[in-house]
Amino acid sequence: MTDDQTLVYASRRLRTAPAIGMLIALSYAVLAVLLPSPSIFLRWLLLALVCPMLAISVYQQIMLGFTSIEISAVGIAIRYWRFSTVTLEWSDVTEFYPKRLLGRDHVAFTYSPAYKAKLRQKRLAGFKVGMLPDTYGFTADALAGLLNERKMAAVGG
Repeated sequence: MTDDQTLVYASRRLRTAPAIGMLIALSYAVLAVLLPSPSIFLRWLLLALVCPMLAISVYQQIMLGFTSIEISAVGIAIRYWRFSTVTLEWSDVTEFYPKRLLGRDHVAFTYSPAYKAKLRQKRLAGFKVGMLPDTYGFTADALAGLLNERKMAAVGG
């Protein structure tokens, strides 16, 4: 929390698929180094296959695994690591609601008609709903409730 009007929540959760990928890649790297075979070619081949897998897993875990949400009187800002920020004003969103997708609870939101018109101008007219990348330590119901509460307080309705 930064002040009375702005709340900041960060996600630092371990993503299981990249973590499993890192463990598999590391086990292959250890195997390549400790392999009793006299073939140096086989060792280099294993390392050549492992390094890209390890790099992709680390990228997914570290770069894509960290997001934060800033909830202010103006709207929300979702930051993905330090590379990009998606900002939505309260007037851009009609409502927030919990949604289950692929076995996980998320917070989805419906774009307002005015924001949909902006999307049409950008040739992104197919998007009617959006979804937050994480629940930031909340349950989906609690985060949706907090966002709807802050939206109502900001727009007065």
